[in-house]
Order: sequence, then C-alpha cells, then structure tokens
Amino acid sequence: METPKILLNVSGNCQIVPAYSNGIWNVAHGETILQHSLVRFHVQLLAMFLLSSSFHLVLRRFHLSRFTSEILTGIVLGPAIMGKYFNNASSKLFPPYEEIIISLSKFGYVLFAFLAGVRTDPTLIGKTGRTALILGSLSSVTAFIILESTGFLFPKGLKTGGAKNAKAMFARIYMACMIQTQFVGVSFILMQLKMINSQLGHIALASSLVNELLRLAFGLMSGFLYTFNVSERAGVQTIIFSLIFLVLILTLMKRLMLVVVRITPEGQPVKEIYATVTVATVFLISTWGDSIGLNYLVGPLILGLVLPARSPLAEILIAKFDTIVSGFLLPLMAMLYASKVDLWQIMKEFESLLIFKISLIGFTMKVAATFFLAKFCKIPTRHAVALALILNAKGINELGTLGSYSTFRV
Repeated sequence: METPKILLNVSGNCQIVPAYSNGIWNVAHGETILQHSLVRFHVQLLAMFLLSSSFHLVLRRFHLSRFTSEILTGIVLGPAIMGKYFNNASSKLFPPYEEIIISLSKFGYVLFAFLAGVRTDPTLIGKTGRTALILGSLSSVTAFIILESTGFLFPKGLKTGGAKNAKAMFARIYMACMIQTQFVGVSFILMQLKMINSQLGHIALASSLVNELLRLAFGLMSGFLYTFNVSERAGVQTIIFSLIFLVLILTLMKRLMLVVVRITPEGQPVKEIYATVTVATVFLISTWGDSIGLNYLVGPLILGLVLPARSPLAEILIAKFDTIVSGFLLPLMAMLYASKVDLWQIMKEFESLLIFKISLIGFTMKVAATFFLAKFCKIPTRHAVALALILNAKGINELGTLGSYSTFRV
C-alpha cells in the first residue's frame, strides 16, 4: 500500500513529507516526528483531552461544566502559557494553521447545528404559550436597537475604506455575537447544564428559536438588499437561489424524511443507511448554502427543524452521532479556538480595546433588558434572572463565529 504524503514548502523548495512516520527511532537528524501530520494530530489529541480531563476532574467539584475545562485547556496550550514559556515545543505541536483539526471542528459544528434542530420541536413555541413568542420577538428587537445605538461609539477611523472598513465590519460582527441570542448556543448551554427538558429550558429554547428565525429573516433581507445595490444581476440570482434552497428543504427534504419515518415499522429502528444518507445530505446542504452566500449553518439547522422530533429517524440520528459530536468534535473546536487567545496581549493592550469595551456595555444592557422583558411576561424573579443569563451566555456558537475572523484585532 502506498504511503500517503503531503507537500511541505520550505524556503521555496517543495519537500515531500509522509503523513505518518516510520517510527520514533528512525527520525533523521534535524527532523522531528511531529512534522508528520498524522502523528502530530494524535499527539495533539492526547495533549488536549488529557489536560481537559484533568481540569474537569478538579472543576466538576465546583459544579463547573466541561466546557470551562476545554476553554482553560485551549488557553494553556495556546500563546498565553505554552507559547510563552515553551515556544519551541508549541510551534512544533501546534503550527499556525492546522487543517485536520480545523476541518473536524467545522464538521462537528455543522452536525451540532443539525442535531440541535432535530432535538427541538417547533411546536414548542405554541406549547409554551405567548411567553416564548413575546420574549423572543422583543429580545430580537432589543438586540437590534442596542447594536445600532452603540454603533455611534465606533471611532471615526473605522468608517473609512480599505482595511479599516474591513475591521469595522468585524467590529459589528463581534458586537452582534456579544449582544444577540443564538439558538444553537442556547441549546448547547442547556445541554451542558442538563436543563433542556425543564420548563425553564423549554421557554429558553422556544424564545431563542423565535429570536433565531426573526434574525435569519432580517439577515436574509439585508443580504439581498446589499447584494442588489452592488449588482442587480447578482442580487436577483441570490434571491432566486436562496428561495429554491429554502423551498427544497421545506418541501422535498421534509417529504423524503417523512417517507422514511412512515415506511419504518412501528417499534422498529430506522435502517442505518437512512441515517447515513441524511448526514451526507446535511453536509451537501451546508456546502450549497455557503456557495450561494448563506451562512453554512442555516441549511443544516432548518433541515433539523423540519424533521419530526422524537421520530424513529430523529432518535437514530441522535443515538449515532450525538456522542461523537458532543464528546469529541465540539470539545476539539472549543480547545482549538481557545488556543488562539493571548491573555498577555489582551492585558497589555486593554486600554486600546475600544470595541471590546463597547461590546461589554452592549452585553450588560442586553442582559438587563432580557430580565425586564421576562418580568414583563410575568416570569418569577428567580427564573427571570436565570433566563436572562441563559439567553445571553456566550459559548460554542460565538467561538465558531469569531474563529473565522481571528485575523483582525478589536
């Protein structure tokens, strides 16, 4: 069998490096076993999950979730600790761009968005009464008002063209992540807290779903208008392709999944081939949505929502993929993006991090507003406080969003 190889460009010369080594005893002088991508990946996994499990062994006594341990692991293995005190080992074990871990993280992120939709019953909005509908709608409007009202605090230099304009775009994305409520993020937090089946969890999930749908609709309209202003032809094409994309998911894909559920004998599990084809379809839809200008999570999330909750197909999908997504791929993503954080740089330049400070102000305003909106919906004070924190807590979704724009400084 031929040895898989990768190409390594060193000083303009193309050098062939095998993906795996011939053993630690056969390493040539001046080389390292970590230059082989497969070996390096195994060592990375060992370091990440061993350190994460060690942190969780201690922190779980303080009722802290595993996500906290994963973030701490990433910080320790990143430039803040390992990169500062063991720079040579850090550069060899964690090179600047690691395709394998980044790809696996994206796969896990897409699958988690899909499974979050699969677990959620859209009729939950009606079952929780008007509370979730009012809270989700008002929360979405409040987030928009806060985002627009704090925009005037941006430095004037960010409103110019070129690179500064790109930085201004990222500043708004950063603030949106800090202020807006994300359905996928809320689902992840409720799973971590083991509250997803509680009454408070149902209200949080339903209101965040309303918020997500409104934000998605507003985002699509804004994107269409922006594209149409730049180019009428591109705008029309984007609208047509997006409508075809959504209609196919809401009609054809939904009908096919219902057929699979209907042909499965009552009390019998769905055949594994259907689960495999469904997951393959998830990745195809994600790629298609990204190619027409939509967020690559939109398609998988909507596809998960149209699949009937607690159906045989939903149950086998969760049973087969939930463990590897929640126990391996998402922790890998959390540790990867946390490893990009340089605490020393943040403390050194804290005085100049204006966008970060503005975002903290907006975040505080959003938490307070959510609390008062919950009280307006006649939710008890204790539950209103918990709901305000859950709907505004930041987690895996914000890491995934900001990780794509980590080249800018705010």
